[in-house]
Amino acid sequence: MNYWWGYELVHTWMLTGKFTWKVPVLGQWLEWQHPGGKPPCDWFGVNYYSRSVVTWYMKPWCLPGEVMTDMYYPIYADGLYEALMQSSQYGIPIYITETGIADRSDKNRAIMIDKYMRATLRAIADGADVRGFYYWTLMDNFEWNAGYLMEFGLYAWQPDGSVDRKLKEGAKALVGYFKSLPSSLSALRAAAARLVQEGELPDHEQMHAEAEEVLHDLTAPGHKGRRRQGHAMVAAT
Repeated sequence: MNYWWGYELVHTWMLTGKFTWKVPVLGQWLEWQHPGGKPPCDWFGVNYYSRSVVTWYMKPWCLPGEVMTDMYYPIYADGLYEALMQSSQYGIPIYITETGIADRSDKNRAIMIDKYMRATLRAIADGADVRGFYYWTLMDNFEWNAGYLMEFGLYAWQPDGSVDRKLKEGAKALVGYFKSLPSSLSALRAAAARLVQEGELPDHEQMHAEAEEVLHDLTAPGHKGRRRQGHAMVAAT
């Protein structure tokens, strides 16, 4: 699934400058090598929201303890941490160019922001050269496949003019982070390292191991019909 989504292709390209696209069954289709080796990129952008978990009936689902968003994928901060650490292998600055949550009730926005910011700070403490965090989106917007139903905005807005750029309560979590974190890169790295020492940031290796254990239990043959019902099939990361 990772190859079909393009991760292995892009990962190899960024590390070596070799672009190889292979069509399943048919074999190799396209191969090209950058003459300068690794591509001359100034920075790398990470667009991340979650990872997909589906039932055997291909319906969106989430593991026990996870929070589902309106877009039918769960809040999953561990995946952001992994994406940042993998991207750090390229040796260039990283920007989180897009991440956010569709949350019409605004009950989970602060939870998502806190978890994803903590995952970002943990990645910085562990050596990832993260330079920016861009939240999607500033105001509620038109989504191509869902119209105005999915409300990602930090500010509420309605096309009929009934609501015009009102800061949501859940968005204040991001305001708090931006106000409290240092503005200089060196000070931010020091602050992230201090938070790790104080036990304020999550241990993502432990979290990943716990998630794998839950997934194993749910898909085990003797798990009282859960396997038959199809609860927990990780489709893509």
